[in-house]
Amino acid sequence: MFTIGKAKVNLYGFFKSRGFIAAALSLICAFSVLAVGFNTRKVTITDGKESVTLMTMKDDPDEILEQAGIDLEENDKVVVARQTSNTLSLSVKRAIDVRVTADGKSQDLVLYGGSVIDAFAYAGIEVNQTDLCNLPLDAPLTSGMEITLDRITYRDASV
Repeated sequence: MFTIGKAKVNLYGFFKSRGFIAAALSLICAFSVLAVGFNTRKVTITDGKESVTLMTMKDDPDEILEQAGIDLEENDKVVVARQTSNTLSLSVKRAIDVRVTADGKSQDLVLYGGSVIDAFAYAGIEVNQTDLCNLPLDAPLTSGMEITLDRITYRDASV
């Protein structure tokens, strides 16, 4: 005859058995592995010419950069490109501070790459063929660079 008392004893014995405990621990481990697997992403960080790839459960770019040991300076920016749900690409754009002087005025600019001619374009300064620059127009920008443009004009004169 089936009684509730016997059912309690049988159920209690089942939950206390080693088989049940082993099965429960196996399930917990399996769910833990799945949770880590689904929440782990592959992140590729490009900083200039250097690139590093890491696995992380973090989603915040600042936390990922901290985990990778990459420090940002003032005005640096990070471009985030999510490729899939489990892959992420971060590109660190380092700020380049340059001073451009032309037409008697100086401008301090923050750029993220390019050349001297790009700095003039960003500053809204038109460069003519007769103008004289202290640096080659195709020279790559470096932080602290001072670029000067002198206007040269030619006039016909008769004596």
